[in-house]
Amino acid sequence: MCALNTKTKVLKLSEVKKDVSSLLKQAKNYLEDKVFFGAKEIYENILNIEPDNDLAHLGLLMVDSKTTNMDELLDYYKNLYNEESVEIVKASDLDQSHIEDMIDKYSVPSYLDRSKIEQLYEYDDFYYPSLLSSRRKQKQQLLEEIESNTTLNYLSKSKDPEIVNFFNELRNSYDQKIKEAEDEDKYNAAMIRTNYQRFLFKTYTNVKELSKKANNDRKKIYTDAVNTYETSEDVSTLESLIDTFRQLEDYEDSKAYIEKISQKTNKIRQEAKQNEFDEKINGFLNSANDYLGQQDFERADETFLKALALDPDNDLAHLGLLMVDSKTTNMDE
Repeated sequence: MCALNTKTKVLKLSEVKKDVSSLLKQAKNYLEDKVFFGAKEIYENILNIEPDNDLAHLGLLMVDSKTTNMDELLDYYKNLYNEESVEIVKASDLDQSHIEDMIDKYSVPSYLDRSKIEQLYEYDDFYYPSLLSSRRKQKQQLLEEIESNTTLNYLSKSKDPEIVNFFNELRNSYDQKIKEAEDEDKYNAAMIRTNYQRFLFKTYTNVKELSKKANNDRKKIYTDAVNTYETSEDVSTLESLIDTFRQLEDYEDSKAYIEKISQKTNKIRQEAKQNEFDEKINGFLNSANDYLGQQDFERADETFLKALALDPDNDLAHLGLLMVDSKTTNMDE
């Protein structure tokens, strides 16, 4: 293959008008030898003769891209715009209506509340990496390059089958990248949605079991509290049940038992107070009677008066004072 000799190979317009085909062959040889500056000179000379020569325009495109044939040129432009940036895309949102249904159906006040169920349904694996926007940007960059590059723009309107096929393949290659990214996105989104549905079902099963346990726990606590109420006479024990029934809220007769506890503890306190009062009165009466038996009428009088101070209508105290006044020690006297 001959090498370019600029001293002897300088081609003039007058010498090349009749043999464009020969010039194209020479230029092609220079391309194959990667003598790009020589090929460029010939292609430019051809275009001075035939401005609409598609092959000369194509040759200049190869010179600019440092390629030697159509396959290399196609690969060059296929990979000209290959910068890729990953975009994080959200495939789905929380199924809030499902969560609300579960809360309405399975929440147990104070035992399995709203916040607990919402916590069980927390899920954030909705995102996947996508190249789709990047691939679409690459296609747009190619179209802008075709529009702005004079040679590319000219050739894009060519009727030459080989050139038409070149642009079809070039556009298809970028479209194929876009389609691959779209298919990848569809697959990732579908997998995320499928996994989320499986998570929802698994969580539903868990919530259902927790609700059942919460209801059983609540029933047992209620039953135990009712039994304690029925059997206990201890005020502190009974009053401690108030918080239990309040926690049970509207369950069964919980609110009614709060009132019952109040009534029962008041009754117990009143009875205890009365017993204490009776014991004190009886203590005075017993002591006063002992003083009578000892004929210590003065102390008996004082003690009967103490009893009457507490209970002015106490018949036994009045009777005792009568015995003191009559200086008798028993009913017979």
